[in-house]
Amino acid sequence: MTEHATGERGPSWARPVRWVLRGLAASVPVGLLALLVYGVMAQNPNTSIDDSLSRGQPAGAPSFSLATLQAGSLGPVLRGRLAAVFGRRTVALSELRGTPVVLNFWASWCVPCQEE
Repeated sequence: MTEHATGERGPSWARPVRWVLRGLAASVPVGLLALLVYGVMAQNPNTSIDDSLSRGQPAGAPSFSLATLQAGSLGPVLRGRLAAVFGRRTVALSELRGTPVVLNFWASWCVPCQEE
């Protein structure tokens, strides 16, 4: 005879486990929805970039300093203006004001970056 025919319902722990799993299945989507609503409604206290762009003005870059890893050739035009700046161990972005700056970011796992 099968359990169903004899009236047995299975182990006593199966029913509470099913209720816990149902509760988790219901609470995970609700939690994710709450997190989405919070992310949409929360406002960043630093809105200077958003405010500048909404007024059609360029946003200023945050100040930072970088270590000079290897000095390159500046060329005759920039040598007079930037030789002293790049002669030091660190360069602050504020020292390059008025000079176009290109930062090359790379990752250690990127094969083309490793070749460069």
